Amino acid sequence: MPSCARTTLCCWTDLLYGKACCLWNCVFAPCVLTFWSCAIYCCGCLRVYSIRCCGRWSGLFADPSFPANAATLGDVVEEVVWLRATRRLCKRAIQLVASELDPCRLCEGAQGDVWLLAAIAILGEHRGALQQLFDSTEFNPRGRYVVKLFDGIEGRWRRIVVDDRIPCQRASYENSKLFRPIGLQTQELFPLLIEKAFAKLCGSYSRLCGCSTAWALRALTGQTTRIFVRGNDSWDSREMEDELDSTGKRSFCLLEADSNVSDDVFFDVLRRHCLLQSLVCAAGASPETGLKSKHAYSILRLERVPALTKSAHDRRFVKIRDAWESNWQGAWSRRSARWAAEPEVRQVLDFHAGDASTFWMSWDEFIQTWRTVAVVERPMSIRALHFEVIGDSFCDPAAACLLGCASFWAGEGCQRLYSPDARGVHGETYSLQATPSLTLLGKDIDKE
Repeated sequence: MPSCARTTLCCWTDLLYGKACCLWNCVFAPCVLTFWSCAIYCCGCLRVYSIRCCGRWSGLFADPSFPANAATLGDVVEEVVWLRATRRLCKRAIQLVASELDPCRLCEGAQGDVWLLAAIAILGEHRGALQQLFDSTEFNPRGRYVVKLFDGIEGRWRRIVVDDRIPCQRASYENSKLFRPIGLQTQELFPLLIEKAFAKLCGSYSRLCGCSTAWALRALTGQTTRIFVRGNDSWDSREMEDELDSTGKRSFCLLEADSNVSDDVFFDVLRRHCLLQSLVCAAGASPETGLKSKHAYSILRLERVPALTKSAHDRRFVKIRDAWESNWQGAWSRRSARWAAEPEVRQVLDFHAGDASTFWMSWDEFIQTWRTVAVVERPMSIRALHFEVIGDSFCDPAAACLLGCASFWAGEGCQRLYSPDARGVHGETYSLQATPSLTLLGKDIDKE
């Protein structure tokens, strides 16, 4: 059978994801869209009712494949006590992940595996990105949760079942009845569940030590992570690949790419990625700058301020999320007098001195401050949709199901399934050449 005929007749497995040939996509679109609307919203509604009604009468769940014992801890030498987190952290709330997540509040006072919390905070900048990691975003009275992580070794998504038993410091609990996990210390439940899913994926809690935020972003999104390393006067592009080290611990290597990006082009690359809602973060700052060298910072926006005269050049700025209560000491810090002296910059960047959650730096300061930048494209496919309920009344899940189906059939489902590139994220790649223009999907985009 010719290859073209085989592609036309034997593409059934691609139908569900809108990747079949145009003919079959058009013919079966009503059936495929019906399947996804039922799978996401109707089944999600039934799952919520099951958790709310049946979960209260069932016993507490204990994961037999990842028990609360020394093997799960690994090489941790600290004395621990295993405590149920759901009943301690979820006294009033219904949703596991809030609809509007505040990264600064999430990271406030955080200790332990901050590399993972940084990845969670970066992902939380985008609405719905964290919710899709869970089968259900409802608090489960039984303490049973399902977290979806991408296994880079096997190259597939895995549904990891975890319970809510968290290893905590025994001394803190016995002396003051405090809930202090030995790993990630936060007062939100969902980061602890994600951390436990990572520990189960890696084999134990001790194997989480020394991991990378960029690696965590790959596991949370399933997308290729591109790392840009600062050189003498350019940025070297590298791609991350998962591997196992000699001890069997999950690790990664950076593969050299045939791309060397100049500073000017790199600004346009990052700006375009931010406009496309990609995950962009920087790390490796010097402590003298007032930033934390071992923490990753989310890059939110890149902007040009037009020059006042024709002979001058446009000035370039970068807006960065300050989730770690840093004290940026640059020329454009929050307390800098330059904001008052140059009102045109303040107006273009919409700067507010009272906003302690972000800070700005000039592009020259940026390339002098950061050692590495990670970029992960965020998928906008059908898998990014999720069922969300706000409220705890009996009718709220049914109402959320109706609203979700209405939005799905109003066009969101068709767009996610058959034209995920329409929103400018999934499948778009750059030709990172040190030329006056960028190449996006084969079309030249002039530098602005």
